[in-house]
Amino acid sequence: CGKFSRLPNILIVLLESFRAAEVGVLESALKLTPRFDEWSRKGILFTNFFANGFQTRHGEVAIYCSMMPNYGAAIMKRYSQLSFRCLPEMLHELGYHTSWLFPSDSSFDSQTDFFQRNGFTRIIDRFDFPKESEELGWGYSDEALYKKWLHELKKFPEPFFSSALTIPNHHPFT
Repeated sequence: CGKFSRLPNILIVLLESFRAAEVGVLESALKLTPRFDEWSRKGILFTNFFANGFQTRHGEVAIYCSMMPNYGAAIMKRYSQLSFRCLPEMLHELGYHTSWLFPSDSSFDSQTDFFQRNGFTRIIDRFDFPKESEELGWGYSDEALYKKWLHELKKFPEPFFSSALTIPNHHPFT
C-alpha cells in the first residue's frame, strides 16, 4: 500500500460519448464542460488516450482488462464465457469489494456475464434504481446514476473498487 495506512477506495467513472472535441480544457470552444474543466485543474488530466474500438464495450474491456479487443461481433458476447486477469478480479483478491453500476439493462451485450466472470462481485443496473428515476435515452439520467451510486457507496464495505458508466449521451439523444 506504500504511503496508505489502509487500502484506498477506488472509483472509475466512464462517460459515454464524452469526446475531447467537446471538452473545454482540451481546447474546445463549445464551453460545454465547465465543471469538468474546473476539476481537471484540481486533479490529474490524462490527455494522451486513444480510442481502442468503435463501441463503448471495447473501451470497457481495454480499461478493466488491459486488452485490445478484436473487431467483429459484440465483444462481451464473444468473450462472455472466457476469463481474463482483469483489474476488478485482482482488486477483489486484495480484499476489495467490487461493483459496477449501469443505468440501463446490464444484460445487454452480455455485460453482466462478462463482468461477473472477470471480477465484479456486485452489478447494479436499471432494475435496482428507484422507479421514479429520470429516464433519458437508453437509461437513467446521470443525476439518477450518481444519486444511486452515492447511496450504494455508503453501504459498501471498505476498501471498495467501484465503477459506473453513464448512458444519456448515447444516441438516440433526447
